[in-house]
Amino acid sequence: MERQDMEQLIMNWVRSKSAALMEIELPKEFTIRKFNRSEADVEAWLDIVQYGLTDGRGDRTLFQDLMEHHPGYDPNGVYFIEKNGIPCATISIFCNPVTLHGYIHMVCASPSVRGCGIGTALAGLAVNELISHGMETAHLTTDDFRKPAIKTYLKAGFVPQRSGSDDFPARWDAILSQIKM
Repeated sequence: MERQDMEQLIMNWVRSKSAALMEIELPKEFTIRKFNRSEADVEAWLDIVQYGLTDGRGDRTLFQDLMEHHPGYDPNGVYFIEKNGIPCATISIFCNPVTLHGYIHMVCASPSVRGCGIGTALAGLAVNELISHGMETAHLTTDDFRKPAIKTYLKAGFVPQRSGSDDFPARWDAILSQIKM
């Protein structure tokens, strides 16, 4: 069983001189769209993030606490992937035009679509948005047990941050030794 009380790991992205948009491939029944700020979209977001990011299904207050009250919150940076018109995954990409630093927040897919390439599409979408908005750097936080997500982030160009907590180097070494690239 994984420890849930450890500080989240950090991964960083730095725009390269040859940064290019990533190709996003999804099975034909999947589409990407922006969050439209409706109550239906808030409910869809809550439905998705209950599967791994929150302690069960929350309410509008949870959305406010985790999203609207987040210092970098921009509703234009919130996306869904839909399967046959029903939201099944989400990602938030917050870009600061002053610091040119982005933050990837609340990445989650419903269990029914995991293993379909959705995480790869979300990571590609994040990198494309970072590049399109002129970001020079970005970061995200993750947990040790999210090895499939970490592998996806690595492939998208994010790198482990070994500083920040005394146990980060050992934790990263353990994770990276288990991930086959």
